[in-house]
Amino acid sequence: ALCESEKESILKIGKTTLGHHYGRRSDELITTYLLAFHLWTDGVKGWHTLRQEDSNFFATAVMKIGYHPAVLYSITRILNSVGYIYENEGIKWLSTLILSNSHLRTCDLPINALFFLEEFVQRFCNNNRNNIKRNAEIKNALTNVLSFLVDKGSTCGYMLREQYC
Repeated sequence: ALCESEKESILKIGKTTLGHHYGRRSDELITTYLLAFHLWTDGVKGWHTLRQEDSNFFATAVMKIGYHPAVLYSITRILNSVGYIYENEGIKWLSTLILSNSHLRTCDLPINALFFLEEFVQRFCNNNRNNIKRNAEIKNALTNVLSFLVDKGSTCGYMLREQYC
């Protein structure tokens, strides 16, 4: 799998240098692989090539290479741009990624990863107020993501967690 050879050394390094170990090359590779590159113009909310059926591609990436901080960045960036259609799946991907990779709570994340995560979660909460209250699975996933944001020092995450969870 992509970056599989790095996984063991990444998990051994620990929180202090984790964000800097991979280097720019693997970050760029993952970001490009997951379609989260900077070439998307602001305000783009879809891409004719991405269909609802393609969501498994991102779910697989979360499961196989989610240990890499660039995956969190890439998934959140996609959910705020061309992957707008994956909003409902996205909250579950993020919850799975965060629960499966506890080192992400303490490591340095790529620049703007938390910004994109906050943007997505705010939009998700606004669009799914009723579903969050009625659906335990969605509420649990949201709670996991918001707790992650709070652990990272996010005021936005704290306010949303108090309101919805």
